Amino acid sequence: MYLENTLQSFECAIGLNYDGIELDVMLTRDQKIIIFHNSTVQFKNKETEVLKLNYSEIKKKHPEITTLEEILTSIGHKTNINIEIKNQKKKSLYVAEKVIQILKQLNLIDNIIISSFNPWIVRYIKKTDDRFVTAWIWGKDNYRCFLSWRIVLNYFKVNAIHINHKQITGSLIKKLQINQIKVLAYTVNNSDTLLSLISKNIDGVFTDSPSILELSRNTNHQNYLPK
Repeated sequence: MYLENTLQSFECAIGLNYDGIELDVMLTRDQKIIIFHNSTVQFKNKETEVLKLNYSEIKKKHPEITTLEEILTSIGHKTNINIEIKNQKKKSLYVAEKVIQILKQLNLIDNIIISSFNPWIVRYIKKTDDRFVTAWIWGKDNYRCFLSWRIVLNYFKVNAIHINHKQITGSLIKKLQINQIKVLAYTVNNSDTLLSLISKNIDGVFTDSPSILELSRNTNHQNYLPK
């Protein structure tokens, strides 16, 4: 097994013929976009905000951490890539702008999905260049938006919703799909969960498990859909 968000883990997923990979991006003090999940990193025996450190300082302590540009230069044209922009408060839209710049420099658009828990990031992406596919990630805090889903989703102009599998219902999937919005579930690492989602006509799942990938490919999805 490889550490998450590393080139080795992405190359392994590509080798296993996953349909795509997912990575998280954060901004450093010296304006580098790095591949990293958390807002803090272990530095000098304490957790320090990524925004307060230069990339060279992070790299010295954590050599496995690399930049978005380096990763995309290596594997950007080899698979579909979901880029999750983490919320860094006032810097969030700047991060979105930098991500778009990097993607255009590398001629990466058609195989890219840009996602975030922050809907303003998603809206900014669409307003800047509507060729990019976007996804709004729903957790327990913003699931309430489903109550006014049509107005909210039209305003933020999302192409997909990424949502915790525990919050998914058949009616939610149906309503979103009727409006041409795809629904993908995270993080699905259990076979029973996968088959339940297939029965609800889910569009796709995020998984860490090669066995879930294999099960999905070997399952006749039509047998699990409601008659």
